[in-house]
Amino acid sequence: MFFSKAAPVISGGAALVKGQRFHLERVLYAYAQVVDALTGRFGRGRSALLSHRADLKGPFAWPDPAKEKALRVWRGLGANYDALGEGVTHVIPALPMTAKAFVLGKAWTVYDAATRRHLTPQGKDAATADNTPLIEIYGRDLPGGGRSGLDLATVDAVRSLISRDLVRYGLVAVTFTVEDEGARPQTVVTVRFPREAYGAGEDWIRVRCVAPDGTELGPVGFAN
Repeated sequence: MFFSKAAPVISGGAALVKGQRFHLERVLYAYAQVVDALTGRFGRGRSALLSHRADLKGPFAWPDPAKEKALRVWRGLGANYDALGEGVTHVIPALPMTAKAFVLGKAWTVYDAATRRHLTPQGKDAATADNTPLIEIYGRDLPGGGRSGLDLATVDAVRSLISRDLVRYGLVAVTFTVEDEGARPQTVVTVRFPREAYGAGEDWIRVRCVAPDGTELGPVGFAN
């Protein structure tokens, strides 16, 4: 959680606020293990990585060359940000299944220079934001920005994979419901990297910050 009590210092597209830090290398190692396990269990050893980023556009076959490329980009982004709000997509066509990984969390912030207010995109105080790394596992992306969920048998298999096969990583799998194209309820699994296992204590962290119109306040790039 963030604990910002004043207008943030903004530098290079990141707002400096008080919040929870995470061990990036520990997160990256577990992230790769999750994608490996999903690919092996549900993709017959085949999956692909793609994103909207020019430096990781894809699709790239996982694990080679996608894993090395993804880890390089995440490490580079982690040199500039502790919370980014961007994800990369892993597609497992055999089901279909999609795993969207937010290695630097789903949180970002909006800063209005006119009002000096620093909020989440939902208009809430920045102190309510959550930058926990996570992976959302669902069916497929739908036209118009929606997504389908997973059937209950697949949900149970994913949860078992996380709680049994990958238990040593201390990950937590939770579920929520979405509606598919036919307005039928389906389930999305979210794999979270809890601070008890992956946290590095509270400190000043660098959170991606945008203007109210969505304009970046700095380049969302990475250090080589």
